[in-house]
Amino acid sequence: MEYFDYISDLRLLCCKTCKYMVTRGRVQAHLRNTPHGLVKKEIDKVKLWTEALDLIDSNDEILALPLILDDSAPIEALGKPKSGGFRCTFTTSCRAVSATTRRRNEHLSKVHNVELDQKPGPRNTNTIDEGSNLIYWRAGVFYQQLFAKGPRSEYFEVGRGHNISSLETERRRTEVAVQQATQAFQAKSKEARKKEMDIIEEMGDFAAPNSWLRRLGSTAHLKDFSDKKQRLIRKSAGATRPGAVSWNVLFEVNRKELHKERSTP
Repeated sequence: MEYFDYISDLRLLCCKTCKYMVTRGRVQAHLRNTPHGLVKKEIDKVKLWTEALDLIDSNDEILALPLILDDSAPIEALGKPKSGGFRCTFTTSCRAVSATTRRRNEHLSKVHNVELDQKPGPRNTNTIDEGSNLIYWRAGVFYQQLFAKGPRSEYFEVGRGHNISSLETERRRTEVAVQQATQAFQAKSKEARKKEMDIIEEMGDFAAPNSWLRRLGSTAHLKDFSDKKQRLIRKSAGATRPGAVSWNVLFEVNRKELHKERSTP
């Protein structure tokens, strides 16, 4: 499909352009808006394609999606994971990931009832970040996001304990290998088809000649005549132009007079 990848494990569609998940009910709105801007006819084709897929749709089904473990490999369809995130360590069960100071402070205040001691007046924000990170957050987190907004649109950690750079290198190596194998297969298929067509043409020319050709002996005469020679003859015949001799010249050549010799035109 030109616009979506089908993620069977999650029963979701992932937009190839936006790198976000889309449910069945959001296909039309997603493709109609920026950056796609598709017309209804094209959207209907995509919706027809989705009818054959097992997709979730309701918010209840979205909320029931299994949690993605932090040591899982990044979801390839979502693109390369973002780096520099912070994972909450206030409790072992908290899975919150944040990328900004404001979000981190909001999470600590609303979820864990922690108020950071922020003195009035000018302050060094780096000092607050350093203190909160050392106590409540783990830095250097790679993270992704399923949906752009709505239920399950929160960040989640991926690739913990993995070398993301090596995973990305391996993914690219695999893509290159698959592409090379595909090109080699297509080249061999093209060559095989060409040989088959040559054999078919040869069989059509010499395998079943009609009785008139047999009587003339043309089949035996032309059996060693290669396709290359035939193509050259056809090409030459197409490039030649028939010559035309005027009636005056023909008359002069064939004229006979009793007391004069025939002159050359």
